[in-house]
Amino acid sequence: MKKALHTHLATPSARRSRGLDGMVWAHGLTSCMDDESESDLFQFDASSMPILRYDARGHGRSPAAGEVAQLTWDSLAADMGRVALEAQFRNYVAAGASMGAATALLHARDYPNRVRGLVLAIPPTAWGHRAPMVEKYLANAEFAEENGMDALKEVARDWPLPRIWADEFPDIFEVGWRHKLALGVDRYSALMNGAAVCDLPSLDELAAEVTQPTLILAWEGDPQHPVVVADMLADALPGCREEEDFHIAASLEEIRR
Repeated sequence: MKKALHTHLATPSARRSRGLDGMVWAHGLTSCMDDESESDLFQFDASSMPILRYDARGHGRSPAAGEVAQLTWDSLAADMGRVALEAQFRNYVAAGASMGAATALLHARDYPNRVRGLVLAIPPTAWGHRAPMVEKYLANAEFAEENGMDALKEVARDWPLPRIWADEFPDIFEVGWRHKLALGVDRYSALMNGAAVCDLPSLDELAAEVTQPTLILAWEGDPQHPVVVADMLADALPGCREEEDFHIAASLEEIRR
């Protein structure tokens, strides 16, 4: 039996909104609720709808994964379902950023009778765009295992930041790495190896199986979250009206809006 994940539920005065139990939000790879709260990139306003957040398996204050298979996007999508049911959510919006966006997307595919809408923030690399990231994940895991997390952090200082971070929020490097270092080598390496075996289903499969209303949020200048993948999803998913439901942020202010 899998151990319970660390969760947090923020609720407004009215328990239900528009017939929904709320929104379930999943964070990105190596992140966690504390990391998101510290960076304050995403605004979690529960004034009109309950927001259920949690640390994904192997992340933050949740238990480590017993095996790499528990860290695939399909497995994380199943975890989202368990978290939602434990909170008595049966009709909700599935949402997330990066790895969390993939989690929410696959969860919506697997549980169409529960998920009433989708919010996909900065979808990760996928399909033909994913190979360079897979190589980086495996290289990072190997380097961390051989040299330690502190050494990996020093190497990472030379990696280019996404344009918005470099221009407006360079401190995000230290914020993110505080939480990466807290993972330790074993958990970090497991996360990298888990991510390396992940990819999204084909666009045709997603178009046929994910029909919920969908909002897609991207940002410019980030090879780990390329706009082209977000654009392909916006074009393929029938629940995304591209002119109204697909937005590309060009600044930190736009991201936090």
